[in-house]
Amino acid sequence: MDISAHKFILAARSPVMKQLIQEESFGGTIPIDFDVNPFESLQWMYTGKLTSEATGP
Repeated sequence: MDISAHKFILAARSPVMKQLIQEESFGGTIPIDFDVNPFESLQWMYTGKLTSEATGP
């Protein structure tokens, strides 16, 4: 599954992503094996909140 995201957001939220994006060999995609829902991970990257926190009790 391919999911698009803004590299500037990813780099700002994660030092690991920033390092990967800054490497000369970066070809525009980063393969990631998620143990959790990838959409929840991206939601956290963009908003700083997880689904349960975003929707409230």
